[in-house]
This record gives sequence, structure tokens and C-alpha cells, in this order.
Amino acid sequence: MRTHSMSIGRLTSILACLALAPSAFAQHQDIFLGVADNQIDVLNGVDASEGHKVFAADLGELGTPFGTDDPGFNTGGSVFNPGEILAYELTASLRFWDGTSWTDSVPTGEQVVVTDVIGSQSFISTSGVTNAMGFVDQANSAGSIHTHIDFEVARPGGEDPAVGAYLIEFDLFGLASDQATQIYDDSQPIQLAFNQSLTDEAFDAAVDALVVGADLDGDGVGDAIDNCTEFVNADQRDTDGDGFGNACDTDLDNNGVTNVVDLGLLRQVFFTDDADADFDGNGTVNIVDLGRMRSFFFRAPGPAAGQ
Repeated sequence: MRTHSMSIGRLTSILACLALAPSAFAQHQDIFLGVADNQIDVLNGVDASEGHKVFAADLGELGTPFGTDDPGFNTGGSVFNPGEILAYELTASLRFWDGTSWTDSVPTGEQVVVTDVIGSQSFISTSGVTNAMGFVDQANSAGSIHTHIDFEVARPGGEDPAVGAYLIEFDLFGLASDQATQIYDDSQPIQLAFNQSLTDEAFDAAVDALVVGADLDGDGVGDAIDNCTEFVNADQRDTDGDGFGNACDTDLDNNGVTNVVDLGLLRQVFFTDDADADFDGNGTVNIVDLGRMRSFFFRAPGPAAGQ
């Protein structure tokens, strides 16, 4: 169990009152929680690399276009003992989706501000985290929690933050009602992506880049944008411009399937430098390219074709 150090004397009876208050946002997607083997357990979300759970939210609530209180935190019933406390710790710097990858820089100094259940604020920027820990809620008399805290993307000077997606990371842990003793180990790491005015398609691509198999072939290009997800092709070489990388596109006549016609076209350029038929990009059409074509026979081209 990792030891968490924070000032918890600020947690007063206001928590007990808030824990009993009904949620006005039950219709929104929540982070559902349980306890397993003395650890806070995240029961939903999308599985991502290294055990992360991914959640997403659109900004535009709380009376500001740049804030939200989604997702909420919900045990769905009695999980804790009455009075036990759910807390969070922010564990990584802010990341920003630049349209092709998650980066460690933001356009104009943006940061994410998290306001916990007692009004204390945490600040996440690309340079790190300030006041990393805060309180989510205190279990009510039935041992359950259903609450929301506030998230906001802010830009220094009060100007509108840049359009894009913003990513924070945190885990959850449990404290006894004495507000000092950690009683539940840290949850799986949670990644929470916020959509600031991206189209649904663009935001989906950002979130997809976080999930399991985000770089299935290990070539450094995320699956969400990789034109050959199961063949290493870091250069994304696509000489015929059809959107499929040469590494997974043996459909030389572009009719949607590799067949005997394509085999005939390949034979015509054997031992030449024909770019379209040079599937492995070594500069010569040869037996290696013929083997690649055979693996795709009667298959459509595409990111995961031929497997």
C-alpha cells in the first residue's frame, strides 16, 4: 500500500452532508467502483495499456463552456463502511491531442483544474501537478457513494482554451473515517480525456489512441491513425495514395481484393523498383513481396488485412 500524504484536517462534517445529497446527474456515465482484495476496483471504462481504464467527457457544463462534472463516481450500492472516504491522487502531467498523437505540450499554457468535494483545487499542467490529492466523497449511512466533482480546462489570462482533447491521469484510494488511515489500496490508473470542441470523429480518434492495442504492431504509430496496424511501417508508406500502407496493400489494381490479376501485375514488375509493388519498401520488387502478396490472397487491403 502506497502511503499518501495530504492535509486531511480540512475534511469536516460537510462531507457527510454531501454524501447524502441526491445526484442531479444520474443520467450521465459514471465511474463505477467496488472493492476487491482490499483495493478500490474500477468496474467499467475501456481497458487501455498498462492496466489503465479510460473514460471520456465533453466540456460545456457548470455554466462555462470549458467545464464539466462528468464522469461521476458511483458504487451502485453498499460497498464501503459508513463514513469511509474515497480520495484521488493525480499521477501524471497534462497531455494534449494534437490531431495525430498525445503530446506533452499544449498550445497556449492550458491546464486542467479539479475541484474536489470540499472546494479544494488541484492543478494539472504539462510541467506537473500542484496539490495532487483531494477528496471525492464520504460513504453515507448505507455505505454507498454517488457524487460528482468538477473539472475545467483553463488558460492563463482567462482566454478561451485551445480546441483539442486534454488528458489527465489519477487513481483512487480509501481512507478510514478518521481521515488519516489508508484502508483501501490504490485503484487501477484512470485516464480521463476531455473534449474541447472537437468533432465526434476527431475526439473518437484521440480516445481510440489510448485503448488496448493502441500500437499493436509496435511501430510507434497509434492504431487510430496507423494505415497498417498489424505490419510494422513507421514510415506509413502509401505510394498509390489509397489510404492503405504498402505493407498491407497488395491490391495493385485497387479493385478491393488481392487475386490473380494482382499476381499478374506483380510478375510484370518483378526485379524492378516499382513503388506500388514494393510492399516492404526495400527498393526492389522480389520474392519477399511475392510472399507478402500470397498472404493477402483473396483478402481486402487495409490496416489489419492479411492476418
